[in-house]
Amino acid sequence: MLSGTFSGLNLGLLGLDVKNLELLTKGPFNNEDEETDAKYATAILPLRKRGNLLLCTILLGNVTVNSALSILMTDLTSGLMGLLVSTAIIVIFGEIVPQAVCSRYALIVGAHTTYLVWFFVFLTFPISFPISAILDKVLGEEVGNILSKS
Repeated sequence: MLSGTFSGLNLGLLGLDVKNLELLTKGPFNNEDEETDAKYATAILPLRKRGNLLLCTILLGNVTVNSALSILMTDLTSGLMGLLVSTAIIVIFGEIVPQAVCSRYALIVGAHTTYLVWFFVFLTFPISFPISAILDKVLGEEVGNILSKS
């Protein structure tokens, strides 16, 4: 389940544009759906603003969980069978299904998993923060989507 969560959040949260999230948080709102989207965007925005830290946290978590699953399956079965079973499980339930869901419902899923993500940010911080700081220095600030009338 964690593998799927990390994989889905990788696509879902990192696919959300910071500028678009900021726009969603601003009123006036014409209906309840816009208000709900604003609440979701408000929950996600602090995480998404730290894009490289979020990326490092999600990827560290995903790789750790997938590696643990492979080791567990190898211990429970023969080496080759463990490889095949863990690969099938990871691809179907840890990658394809979660990414399909999160690509469509990124705002809802992201808003409802922020506490889990913050927990893993805290847990992986000693490793993820230095890597994200280097990425921030080397790559610079993330540039959002810029739209024009043309």
